[in-house]
Amino acid sequence: MQLGRQAHGAYMYLPTVAVLFAAIIVRSMSWLDTDVSCLITLAEKVLAGAKPYVDFDEFNLPASVLLYVPEVVIGRWLGVAPEAIVTISVFGATAASLWLTGRILTASSLLARQDSVILLPAAFGILLILPEDAFGQREHIAAIAILPILAIYSSRVANKTVHSWHAIVAGMCASLAMSLKPHFALALLLPLLYSAWQHRKEFKKAAAILLSLENVVILAFLLVYAALIVLAFPDYLQKMLPIIVAVYAPARLPWQTLLSSLTILLAPIGLAAAGIIGGRTALKPLPLVFVLAATGFWLAALIQGKGWPYQGYPAIALILMVLCAIVDMRWSDVKAQAAPRLEAWALSSAVLVGAFYFVASAWFWPPTWYPPFVAEVSHLAPPNPRIATICGGPELAFPVVRVLHGTSVGEILLINIAALRLSATQKLDQAQQRVVESYALAERRAFVRSIVKGRPNVLIVASGLKVWAFSQPETAAVLRKFHRVAGSDIAEIWLPN
Repeated sequence: MQLGRQAHGAYMYLPTVAVLFAAIIVRSMSWLDTDVSCLITLAEKVLAGAKPYVDFDEFNLPASVLLYVPEVVIGRWLGVAPEAIVTISVFGATAASLWLTGRILTASSLLARQDSVILLPAAFGILLILPEDAFGQREHIAAIAILPILAIYSSRVANKTVHSWHAIVAGMCASLAMSLKPHFALALLLPLLYSAWQHRKEFKKAAAILLSLENVVILAFLLVYAALIVLAFPDYLQKMLPIIVAVYAPARLPWQTLLSSLTILLAPIGLAAAGIIGGRTALKPLPLVFVLAATGFWLAALIQGKGWPYQGYPAIALILMVLCAIVDMRWSDVKAQAAPRLEAWALSSAVLVGAFYFVASAWFWPPTWYPPFVAEVSHLAPPNPRIATICGGPELAFPVVRVLHGTSVGEILLINIAALRLSATQKLDQAQQRVVESYALAERRAFVRSIVKGRPNVLIVASGLKVWAFSQPETAAVLRKFHRVAGSDIAEIWLPN
């Protein structure tokens, strides 16, 4: 009898094992994306003694670089590439986050243990397979880290007791998410305000929710992080922050383009699907807290205004989790009704959830031009190449540099490209234009100095920027030292004369 129960329990986890196996296959066939590869390289520079915002420019807060330092260190200890350690770490963090989230929800009786087992493979699929090109991104990690505290907020709304150690760990994870990008605070703020609003007639209870242990932990960790930035990274505040305010943050997509991108459109579409599948169920504390968190992430993507697919991932992932939870929660109720109604509802639910997942998966799929591009660079470049780029971001340098075991030389001209986008979409007065151009000129000069010092043997030029590069004396001088050997609509490969 006991053996039979154990066999049945193991059988219930077979779908989860199958999803994990599929996730391992997917990751083994994929590279880490542009930003993650770039940040790993910056983490390596930090370990080599480079000072962020002094020896290299970076728009992101220090946590974005420091996040990948442990993976680089562990990789060196084990003799393994840091990309593999990042992948293993994300898998481990996902398993730990889902385990803790399930513990909190089942302890609060908001989710039956059987339902948690049923939803587990879907959660693993959403967190480990769906991201694809967004895997390991800060948004991906934030979505994983925020799950336990959303479970706690759901418990608070439902007047359930929360274990102290659950609150402490969840608060630490949530503070990690917010340290990566301040915008992510919206994903916590909306559920927190909702929790307090539910007890608005009981002032002491509402205040107790706002000052609960998990929120105190978050505040404490963020204060320590702020102090770390002021004391250890003053150049971020003195040098980079003014550039971000003047150039990077305003360089947004036009509103019409932004609002029509799937990064922004998918979450509202998912919410509409949730309403169709089970609108009233979505208003229960457990799904609603996750819906509000997804809305916060959606607002964060809207505020950033870049429209990049990975910025929409957290909202889309949480909405997918909500859809799966609603289907699971409504199944028994619909099943009790007539069979034709169950079949129609099940079919429509499967179609809506499946279609939403398929479209989201396609949106996060890696660019198809990249593998042939890497192969072309590999064919033309010498072994362990020193690669410089003139492009709109790090996408032409990373991960190609890491795949070819090369070295990235020079700045990536992020300020210049942001300045170009800003000038194309915003009307700047003369004073603003002078400030923007001064930052861009300083970056171009730093680029030339790094080229002289690093002596790259490969130069990659974004096809759409060649005319601009020749129009700038600094970059034109660099281009004249190389000659074009191959190219496409995306990029051209140049070698030294």
